[in-house]
Amino acid sequence: MNTMLNDSSIREKAFFARRKAKIAALNSNVRLDWPDDNRWKELARQHNIQLPNKTTLYTTSKIAKYLHKLGLTGEWFRNWSGHSYNEWIAANKNWSLRALVGIILEELNSGVS
Repeated sequence: MNTMLNDSSIREKAFFARRKAKIAALNSNVRLDWPDDNRWKELARQHNIQLPNKTTLYTTSKIAKYLHKLGLTGEWFRNWSGHSYNEWIAANKNWSLRALVGIILEELNSGVS
């Protein structure tokens, strides 16, 4: 019974965390509708990762986490984007982490990187 209580508590905390993230994204004018989203889902499956939620805002640590999942480095990101993580975030305030990961997946799929 204690396990069930813990599972319920964990689910509840996750629900409220997702809700808080969605509210933060909506309040920050993050773009949630990307025409390439279905393509990104397919590319994510091919790379055995799960895309971040549409409302997940990015941070430097979240960018680094997804680069690591894809076997990429901060140096790769800087060479590819021409920006540090913080510069990217400042220049793309209306983007979600999902959109960034999606275009990185497209780049990896292009065979150019």
